[in-house]
Amino acid sequence: MARAVVEATAKDKKIVKGQIYDKVESMYEMRLIREHIRDAAHEVRHFGNDMAHGDFVNDVTEAEAEATLELMAEVLNEVYQSPRRVEKRREARLAKKDAVG
Repeated sequence: MARAVVEATAKDKKIVKGQIYDKVESMYEMRLIREHIRDAAHEVRHFGNDMAHGDFVNDVTEAEAEATLELMAEVLNEVYQSPRRVEKRREARLAKKDAVG
């Protein structure tokens, strides 16, 4: 599921060509995510690929699942939440400046 969320995030940003690897790289190239978040997205991708293709010998642990979800959340924060927080702060500053000025 986390892998699908990362891919859906790319698609939401109009990145639709290629496999999920290419989409993650495009998000990085478009400066939607920084290098360490790109790496996090690829870790989610690797984990999701293993699940999708049955390339795991042992059951997934709760810790592995939680870590993967945390990395997915980092991607979502980078693409959506962080930019919105900055935008809201800018809007508040400009509104205050307009009210004074």
